[in-house]
Amino acid sequence: MFLLLTRIYPSTGNEHTVIDVLDSLKGPISSNSDCLACRISVETDVTGAICYLEKWLTREAMQQHLRSALFDRVLAAMEFSRQPPDVAFYEVIEIGDLNLVEKVRRPN
Repeated sequence: MFLLLTRIYPSTGNEHTVIDVLDSLKGPISSNSDCLACRISVETDVTGAICYLEKWLTREAMQQHLRSALFDRVLAAMEFSRQPPDVAFYEVIEIGDLNLVEKVRRPN
């Protein structure tokens, strides 16, 4: 599984613009069978960063998306950032789910 995590720091008054642009991606990206998730969240600390997460089944699918016109919208949203956005890519090895929490918390 491959993740793209972007944090955008919108300048004052552009928060809704950034959210609207990123929100417009959810439908088209979710229709791609290799896209496992597309999420937007807002940090409540002083940065007010807007976090945008995409989860992809394969590296190839993610890279194809990065070359697409859809990803141009993400780049356009980044233009509203008052400081350089944080962009990170991760390859994830899934080690568990809620069952892992139960197992770790179980007394020996």
